[in-house]
Amino acid sequence: MRRTQLQRASRHLVFLDRNDRSEIDSFCTRQAFAQTTRAGEQINDGNRHSETRESSRQRRSAEQTKNGILPSASRRTRDRSTKVTDVVDEATRSRMMASIRGKDTRPELRVRRYLHAAGLRFRLHDRTLPGSPDLVFPAHRAAVFVHGCFWHRHPFCRYATTPASRQEFWLDKFARNIVRDQRNLLALERLGWTPLVIWECDTRRPESLDGLYWQIRASAPASAPPASPRQSSSR
Repeated sequence: MRRTQLQRASRHLVFLDRNDRSEIDSFCTRQAFAQTTRAGEQINDGNRHSETRESSRQRRSAEQTKNGILPSASRRTRDRSTKVTDVVDEATRSRMMASIRGKDTRPELRVRRYLHAAGLRFRLHDRTLPGSPDLVFPAHRAAVFVHGCFWHRHPFCRYATTPASRQEFWLDKFARNIVRDQRNLLALERLGWTPLVIWECDTRRPESLDGLYWQIRASAPASAPPASPRQSSSR
């Protein structure tokens, strides 16, 4: 499925000139390397936790068998790989998808509250910049995008699912989204801005929000040292 999405994304790259394609390829390679490194660490952590859970499950099963207690039927027959079919008709699903907001979403509001409480001040949805970043920090020359895992295809995320119906339509749409996102990030870099992305699932983790805060602080221009949270809140 991921190879198909990348192939469709490459179709849209042919409309760019050679310089744009080479820069986007280089940018995508850097992003993919960073994402693969993080994904590898997450997989290693997940494997260690899975081994611990599996050993605990086997130990409990052995104790239950020794005591003459059989595991519950629900656990024996549960299949995590079962696909869940859509519970609404196609027209209802289309109306639900169309009603999803593009800004002022819950993940975006979580990021705003955290960074505002930390003392950072920002502008919202600046249309003068490529991609209309969700949060713009002029003092730090940083632009933050709060990406939804489903719409922007967060790699290795369980929320980046593909609908079972009209897959051709969705794969084309996702490919266009991926290419547009990369072009916006590259355009911001050309203008001297630092583009930052935080994913919807990461907005629920305080450590991810804290990491975003320090990324913004680190992106301050060399000529103007970043202000402390206390100084920013007193303005």
